[in-house]
Amino acid sequence: MGKSKPYPQKYVKDWEKEVEFRGWLKSVTGDDRRARCTVCSTTLTAKKKDLQDHAKTEKHKKAVVASKCSPKITDKLASASGSDRECTKRAELRTALFVAEHGSNASADHLSDVIASLDPHSNVLKNFKLHRTKCSGIINNVIGPILHEELLNDIGQSYFSLILDESTDISTTQCLGIMVRYFSKKMKKVVTSMYRLIELQATSAEAILEALLRALDTDKLQVSRLVGIGVDGASAMVGRHHSVSSMLKEKVPHLVVVRCICHSLHLAASYASAVLPRHLDYMVRETYSWFSCSAKRQREYARLYSAMNDGSRNPKISKIASTRWLSRGNAVAKIIEQYEELKLTFQLAKDKERCFQADQLWRMYEDKQNLLYLSFMNTQLSALNRINKIFQSSNPDPCAVHRDLHDYICGLLDQAVMPAALHGIRTSLEDLSEISVARHLIPARAIYFGHDFSIVEMGIQQEVVAVVREKCRDFLLQLIVEVQKRLPDNIKLLSQLSALSPEEAMKANSRSIIPIATHRALAGAEPEHVEVQWRALRREDWNSVQDAEQKGIDRESFWSEVGEKKLADGEVKYQNVHQLATSLLTMPISNAEVERLFSQMNCVKTGLRNRMQVDMLESVLRVRSRLHSTNQTCVTYPISAKMLSVFRASVVYDGEWPEGL
Repeated sequence: MGKSKPYPQKYVKDWEKEVEFRGWLKSVTGDDRRARCTVCSTTLTAKKKDLQDHAKTEKHKKAVVASKCSPKITDKLASASGSDRECTKRAELRTALFVAEHGSNASADHLSDVIASLDPHSNVLKNFKLHRTKCSGIINNVIGPILHEELLNDIGQSYFSLILDESTDISTTQCLGIMVRYFSKKMKKVVTSMYRLIELQATSAEAILEALLRALDTDKLQVSRLVGIGVDGASAMVGRHHSVSSMLKEKVPHLVVVRCICHSLHLAASYASAVLPRHLDYMVRETYSWFSCSAKRQREYARLYSAMNDGSRNPKISKIASTRWLSRGNAVAKIIEQYEELKLTFQLAKDKERCFQADQLWRMYEDKQNLLYLSFMNTQLSALNRINKIFQSSNPDPCAVHRDLHDYICGLLDQAVMPAALHGIRTSLEDLSEISVARHLIPARAIYFGHDFSIVEMGIQQEVVAVVREKCRDFLLQLIVEVQKRLPDNIKLLSQLSALSPEEAMKANSRSIIPIATHRALAGAEPEHVEVQWRALRREDWNSVQDAEQKGIDRESFWSEVGEKKLADGEVKYQNVHQLATSLLTMPISNAEVERLFSQMNCVKTGLRNRMQVDMLESVLRVRSRLHSTNQTCVTYPISAKMLSVFRASVVYDGEWPEGL
């Protein structure tokens, strides 16, 4: 008699409720004779005895323990008491945040399918649907407006400053970028975040001012609480008559207009460079161009450089920007670093290829006079770039940058001006514009132009060196004159802001704050009353001062603590001096933040995405800026109850918010 066939048992749904199978046993879709262990990620025959044997294996027991320690994907997306639909909403909002921060809306099509396929049995992911149209609607009509509302609520009734600039995107749409700086009581620090990106119909001063005032009025931000504006040197922004700043000062008398010091240094260096030979610019630019479009030339030069330097790799020559003269600093430094190798390259090219351009460049490299000029430029541009980079940093300390700027200008003056004419300048730059530099110049032969310059000039005829020295001195003279003309207002502002440093406040003989407290609109009291509060600060024991022995006192933590000190009746003890300090600390030091905004704009709106409208572009940039300013990411930013409540079809697709929200 033959063996009987095995009984084809089918999966029983009630097994999932039994204690020994609960939490890990699931059916296999489309096959009722198989079962699935979710913790081991394996399929089994749907026989109860086989399932019981599997539950007793060491592999399964370890997987069960590990699954209890690791949260499931649905647990991360859901709140403890949330429904599946709410969990799906959270997942879609979180994914839209990810797309806005890191990617393109077009990637949402496949990204949503990938996420939904991670766990086909999850009720949360089963309903997850987020293609590009829905993703764009969520970013533009849900997340963007709510983040903007959170920003406005955080500003509240605080004083604030704005940084303005105009730019044109890849589709030739002219946009006004506005960054806002304010002291956040919630985060206890000065926050710089994107406020608006506005499409302009014209770039005149009237059009820019009208767009700015309309935005402030729409958001119910009082223009009277505007402390300062950071602008570049464009005439429409800072002209004496009929500019944005002049017309805005008529509405806000206490407004401080801050010209970007990075732009000012660039312009100062650009005007000073006019005294140097023009062929130097050609030499630097064409050296980059020689290699930039030829892979063959790059390979040949790499082999030559490696042979001359024991197998080392050649430094990449930097491209110089047509709009930023200071970009020449890196290019000049790279050329000097490999000067002999480049000279040999052009010599070989002119002989082998009979190339006129190579012949011209070789002649320039052969002339030691040009190396002397480049050595001088390298020294000066390195110092300028160093100070420029400091002012481009995010939220720099006014006291530190004032000290660094003071040191740079004093070093510049010491290099070219007689010591007798610099009496008092080493302690204060307030009289910088009064120095007659041309009348007190050090003779060119006595000026120290740097170590590299001194080494190179030894092998050159004295007559040639004398000419080069005169030109270099003229460069220093013109640079100092331009600094005198462009930086006094910045120096005065930085001096005032440095007076508000915690170190100054705790000194027994601290400077009087009355000159700063004349901004009565900011302090909210008479200068004498503010001075009394200022001098009382040193008698208090501040935690931020006691905890800062190693790394120094953090100015924002200090002034935040000052604002929290209360009297017996609950009133803020140092209300006026705290309000004055936190208002002035919002002053923009440079326009670097709005320039970063435009860099982000060019990364988001590219040639492949050139049809993106300004409102969508603004929402994407707002997400990135807000996440950065709050030290959050798309993973950690909390999905608010308001986001969930307005997440509905009428809002996502039509932008129609319900009344009362």
